Order: sequence, then C-alpha cells, then structure tokens
Amino acid sequence: MKIQSRFTLFVTVFIGGGCLIYTIMRSQRELIDYVWCAILLYIIVKGLYVSLSKEGYEEDQRRAARGKRVYRKLFGRYAPIMPYAPILLIALSGICAYLIPGQLWLIALLLVSALVLAAWLTYVYKKYMEIEKRLEETEG
Repeated sequence: MKIQSRFTLFVTVFIGGGCLIYTIMRSQRELIDYVWCAILLYIIVKGLYVSLSKEGYEEDQRRAARGKRVYRKLFGRYAPIMPYAPILLIALSGICAYLIPGQLWLIALLLVSALVLAAWLTYVYKKYMEIEKRLEETEG
C-alpha cells in the first residue's frame, strides 16, 4: 500500500485521531459525545481512504479542481478568499467586540451575517458543484 498524500495522512492521523482521543477522554456519555465520535470516525476513514488509495486520491483531486473552477466562475478574482469570508466576518466581530464592546448590535450583525453568508455559500457551492459534475460527465 503506497501513501498517495503524506499531508492528508498526517492531518488525518494526528488531528483527526487526536480530536477523537480527546473526545473519548473527556466524554460525559452524552449523545453529543457519540455524535462527535461518529463524525470524527467518518473523517478519519475518509482521510485514510484519500491518503492511502490511488482512486480516493484521484477523486479528491478532481473534486478539489472542480471546486476551484466553481469558485472562479462564481466570484472571479475574489475566488481565493470567498471560502474564508465567514471566518473573516467572525474575526471582524471579535475585533469589534474587543475594540468597541458597547456596540452589541454591530457584533451581532456581523455574527449573523457570517452565519447567513456561510449558509448561502454552502448552498450555492453544492448547487454549482453538481452542475459542474454533470458537465464533466457529459464531456467525458
């Protein structure tokens, strides 16, 4: 078995495995702990599949290239920063909370905007990824 992506394997084992171990160790035996364990196990299995199998790695590369094309078509020159726009809004709200803590409406507005933007980006991204995938299948 040949390693296809060392970085993916490293992140999967150390970050995913570390988060899983942490979740298990601090577990309060509540439903949310089991949900987090299931999510982390799914991520670890998916990461191992991508990093250790040629088919998984190639499919991941095709999906990433398709995602870049979708973002480029949708946002043009702003494509590199658009996936991070909700995080930037959250960081801006944190800066506002630190610098002007009395303006709660501004902080709340930025946080709600980040949530709405993240939901909208997810919806549009999934929609256009499906369209791009169908276009690839008809061409190939």
